[in-house]
Amino acid sequence: MFPSSGDVAKSFYLEALRHFDDACIMHANHRFAAAITSSAKAVELAIKTSILLNNSMGWWDKVFSTHKPLDDIANHAVLKGIIPIVDAQDGSLRSAIIAIERLAPSAPGKNQFASDGEENTEYPYLGLDNSADPTTLKIFHPGEKFGLADSEKHLQTARRTLVAIAGGYKEVADWALKIPPLR
Repeated sequence: MFPSSGDVAKSFYLEALRHFDDACIMHANHRFAAAITSSAKAVELAIKTSILLNNSMGWWDKVFSTHKPLDDIANHAVLKGIIPIVDAQDGSLRSAIIAIERLAPSAPGKNQFASDGEENTEYPYLGLDNSADPTTLKIFHPGEKFGLADSEKHLQTARRTLVAIAGGYKEVADWALKIPPLR
């Protein structure tokens, strides 16, 4: 017998909380790129929790393969039901979630350069150095690229997302799980 969508959703939310706690620890220790990566994972898993609680088991394969669930479902006829929950938390949360999803927390894509919007918090990546004449390719290192302000911004996005999902679903509220404090 398969687990219920609610059981799977709870597992995803527990992992979202764990990643958020990891992000807080890394942020406190000035590991800003790593903190952003964990914040992004917390956001991803929280959004996937919502998808599962909406009984979207037909989207099962995508739940396990996408790193940008909100961006993927924003125009989906049925799955976009999460949008009002996100928007009810905070009018700017949706755009903050999509921004963190676009940080590409996975291996960089082929022929994707930072000027095209792909930045990566895990791997060194190629980007266009517009300060050089002529414009040249440069290797960007996440540990040098992302700082305190970036980390704080994405930690807040992760926290606001977790709060939105907890406040938007009775099931999540009933689990009585505590969102770790910011450090």
